[in-house]
Amino acid sequence: PAPAEGSPADEAARSLLLSIQALLQRVALAAPDRAEPRAAVCGSVARLLRGLPPAVTSRYSRFVWRLAHVAKVGARTVAVEIAAAILELGAEGCDAALAAEDAPQTLWRLLLLRASDKAPGVRAKAVGCLSSLIAALHTPAGARLLALVQQPPALAAASPGGATPALPSPLDAMPPPPPRRDSEGGRSSIGSAGTPAAATPGGDASPSASLVSAAKMEASLASVASLLQSRCADERPAVRRAALGAIEAYGLASSDGLSPAALAAVEERCRDASPLIRKQAAKCLAALLAARPSSPAERRAWIDGSLPLCRDSEASVTDAALDSLEELLLRPLAAAEKKPSEAASLPLWPLLEDLSAAAIPTLQHALGVLAARGRTPPALARSVQALLSPSGAGCGAVRPPLWAMLLQLAQQKPKGREAVDAAAVLRCWRKAGAADPAEAAAALRVLLCLARRGALEEGELEGELKGELLSRLQQPDCDTETAALLVQICCALGGDGWAEPLRRACAETINAAAVLFPHTHSLTTSTRDVQRALVVYGELSLEEEDAAASAGSRASVSASTKAVVAAATEFAHGECDPALSATAFVTLGKLCMGSAALAKKLLPMFVRELSTSPQWAVRNNALVVLFDLVKAHTALLDRHVGSLGLAVSDASPVVRHQAILLLTQLLLEDYVKWRPSLLRAFCRSLVDAEPTLRAAGRACLFDMLLPRSPHLALASFVPLLFQLNGCTALPAHATPLPRDEKEALDLSGAEQQRPRLQILRALLSSMGDEQRLQATAKLCHEVLAPVLDGQMELSAAAVHAVVSDSLRLLACKEAKVGSGAGASADEPAEDGNAAAAAARGKVLS
Repeated sequence: PAPAEGSPADEAARSLLLSIQALLQRVALAAPDRAEPRAAVCGSVARLLRGLPPAVTSRYSRFVWRLAHVAKVGARTVAVEIAAAILELGAEGCDAALAAEDAPQTLWRLLLLRASDKAPGVRAKAVGCLSSLIAALHTPAGARLLALVQQPPALAAASPGGATPALPSPLDAMPPPPPRRDSEGGRSSIGSAGTPAAATPGGDASPSASLVSAAKMEASLASVASLLQSRCADERPAVRRAALGAIEAYGLASSDGLSPAALAAVEERCRDASPLIRKQAAKCLAALLAARPSSPAERRAWIDGSLPLCRDSEASVTDAALDSLEELLLRPLAAAEKKPSEAASLPLWPLLEDLSAAAIPTLQHALGVLAARGRTPPALARSVQALLSPSGAGCGAVRPPLWAMLLQLAQQKPKGREAVDAAAVLRCWRKAGAADPAEAAAALRVLLCLARRGALEEGELEGELKGELLSRLQQPDCDTETAALLVQICCALGGDGWAEPLRRACAETINAAAVLFPHTHSLTTSTRDVQRALVVYGELSLEEEDAAASAGSRASVSASTKAVVAAATEFAHGECDPALSATAFVTLGKLCMGSAALAKKLLPMFVRELSTSPQWAVRNNALVVLFDLVKAHTALLDRHVGSLGLAVSDASPVVRHQAILLLTQLLLEDYVKWRPSLLRAFCRSLVDAEPTLRAAGRACLFDMLLPRSPHLALASFVPLLFQLNGCTALPAHATPLPRDEKEALDLSGAEQQRPRLQILRALLSSMGDEQRLQATAKLCHEVLAPVLDGQMELSAAAVHAVVSDSLRLLACKEAKVGSGAGASADEPAEDGNAAAAAARGKVLS
C-alpha cells in the first residue's frame, strides 16, 4: 500500500524521487559529445524513467525543455535526443510517458522548435527524431500518443518550482535562424520557412515564457509536414537528408499520402548538388510509389525525379535509381509473361502509360546499363513481346515504351529466354503496315538491330524478306524515316544486285525534280517523293563509303553523285519547302562523309546556313552535319569550331540543346580542344531561358567537362569577367570579342548583373580551396588594384560593372574557403581560417 500523504515514509519517497531526478538531470548535463555514447546515455535515461512515477517524467520533461534553450549546441542536442527517447516510450504504450502531465505535448513541441535551430547539427538531429517518431505514431500502440501530442499542453505557465533543482543560469531561448539573403539580394526561405511565428520563442523570452508561447503553436501532423517540406531546402546536406527521411516516413504512414507541394519538394531534391541528397530523394520517391502505385502524383514525381537519375554522374545515385526501376517496373513486367492478357490490371500498367516521350531515352539507357551488368530480369524480352503481340494487353500509350525496351534488348547478346524473337517482330511490322507508321517504324528499328547483329536469317522468316522490304520502299505512302530504316536493313542483310538499280532510280527522281527549280523554284514531282529519294540515296552512299573503308580504299565521287549534289545544293538554300531543305542538308552531309574534297567544297555553305537560315530545322541539320564532319575530316573543321559554339545561343531551344550535347561529345572524345569561345558558350548556357537547357549545360560543363580540365575555370575566370561586361579598358583584357560572339554573349549592363554573377559563382563553386584563393587574389590584383593605380577609370560604365561584380564575388558564399567541391556532403564545411591556413603554403608565395 502507498504510504499516507505527509507521513515519514511519503516524505522519504519524495526525497528519493527528487534525488533520482537530480541525478538524471546531472547525467543529461554531463552527456558526452560523441554521437554513439550520447545516444546510449539518452536511451538509458528514458528507460530509467519508465520505472518511475509519471510525475517524475512530467517534471523531467520541463527540465529537458529548459535544457533545449541553453547556448551550448551539445546540450540542445542532448535535449532533443532525450525528448525523442521519452516519446518513443509513449509510442510503445509506456504509462510513465503517456500519463505524465503535459510531457508528450511539451516534448513534441520541443522537437518541432529545434527542427529550426540555428545549429545545423541540432536541426538534423531533431528532424531525424521526428522521422522515427512519425512512423511509431502511426502504429496501433502509438495511436494514443498521436492524439496527445497534437493537443495543447494544459500547463500554460511551466516552471520547475522548488521540487526541481534549477539549472545553473539558464540562458534565454534562442531566436529562430534569421532569414538569409543571397548575393543577388533575394530572400532565402532556408532556416525560417515552415515554422509558425508563434511557435518559435523570441530572443527575449525565457524558457518558461517560451513554453507558454509554444502552448499556442500549431503542432498537428499537417504543420509537421509543412515544416519538413521547408527543411528539404535547408542549407546543410545533413538536414536535407534527415528531412527527406522524415517526409518518406510521413508519406508511408499517412493514409492520404503527401501533398503535391511535399512531392514537389522531394522531386526538387533529385536535382540537389549533393549526391547523398539525390540518392536519398530517389529512394524516397521509390518507396512512396511502391506504397501507392495507383497514385498519379507519386508516379509523375518518380518519372520526373528519380528516373532521370539513372544518368547521374555519381555511381551511388545511379545505383539507387536503377534499383528502383528494376523493382517497380522491370521485374513486374518480366513476371507478366505468364498472363500477358491480364497485365493491364497490374500496378505497373499506369506507370507505363505515364512514361512520356522525353522519359523513354532515359528508360532505354537504364535498361542498357542493367543489361551490361547482367541484371536484366529473366524473360523480360519474351514478356515485352507477348504484350506487343495481337493477343497481348499492350495497346495505346504503353506501346512506345514497350518498343523502346525491346529495341534496347535487341542490342544485347541473346541468352536463352532473353533472346528477341525476330519472327514475332516481323509479324508486328506486317500488321502495322502503312496504317500505323509509328508502330511500323518501331518494329523496323528492332529488325535493324537484329540484322546488324546477324540474328536475322532470311531462311527462318516467312517470304522473301528483302524483296518485301524493297517493295514497301516503292509505295507512295512510305515516309522518309521508314525509307531510311528499310534501306539500312537491306544493307545489313547484304547481297548484290539490288543497291545500284535503286540508286539510279533515286538519282533520276532527284535530277528530274531539279530541272526547272533554279528558274521557277518549283518541283516537277511531289516533295515527298524527292525527300524519299534524297534519303535513300544518302543511305546508299553511306553504305558504299563504309564498304570502301572496310576494303582500305576511298569511294570515288561518280558523275551521278555530282549531279545529285548539285540538285541537293539547290534544294538546300533555295526557296522550297523547309522539310525538303532540311532533308537536302542531311543528304549532302552523308555524301561528304566519304569525300574530303566534297566536304571542303560544301563546308562554307554548312557554316553559313547554321547561322543565317531562318528555318530552325535547317540550322539543326546543318549543326548535325558539321558534327559528323568534325569526326570524319577533323582538320577541315578546326577553324570552324567557334561557329559550333555560337549555336549554343541559337534562337531555337532545340538547336541550343543539340549544340550543348554535340559539343560535349566532341570535347569528351578529343575531336576538338578547349578554346575560350567554347567555354564562353557553355557558360552562356548556364543562364539560358529554358530550365532544361540550364540543367543540361550545368551537367555537361561541371559533371563531365571541367573535371577533365581542372585548371580551365581558374584560368578563364577573370578574362570571362571582363568579356561578360564588354570591358576592354585594361590592356591585358583589351582584345574585343568577334562581332557575332559579342552579340550572342552580351550580358553587359546593370540589368544583366544577376546572370553574370550566376555564371561566375557557378565557376567559383566548381573550384577547390586553393583555386578559390587564387581566384580571389586575381580579382584583387587584376581588377581592384588597377582601379586604385589609375589604369582603369571607375567612371566608365563597363569598368564600374566589372568592379561591382568583383566586390560581390569576393563577398559571396562560393568564395568562402572550405565550402568547395571537395567538401563532403555529409560533414559541415571546414572552418575558413583553418582551410586558409592549410592552403596558404601551397597558394601564396
